[in-house]
Amino acid sequence: GRIISPNNMNVPGLIPVLHKFLNKPENQNGKVLSFILGRRHAVRKFKVGLNVDVKTQTSNGYKIHVRKENSFQEGIVVTTLPKEELQKGLDKVLGRTSLKQYQPIH
Repeated sequence: GRIISPNNMNVPGLIPVLHKFLNKPENQNGKVLSFILGRRHAVRKFKVGLNVDVKTQTSNGYKIHVRKENSFQEGIVVTTLPKEELQKGLDKVLGRTSLKQYQPIH
């Protein structure tokens, strides 16, 4: 896989995380083709730490939202992985556990 970024203005710490994700053995077989990153935006203060969330499905993968402190960046992941597997893999590289989906009690 490769990382495509229009400039060097990425959310701090994002590029090493994406390289680490792409270099994992389970991602070496072409399941993740590329990360295409958009422009970084300044936003209101967010919690400390890097956060990568898999959002909307696109025709060839998923949109991702990246946040860290007062920075936000959107990107697209070209992949054949399911959304849940992609989010789990990113969470693992970030060192956080995925939140479980809880069913409401009736």
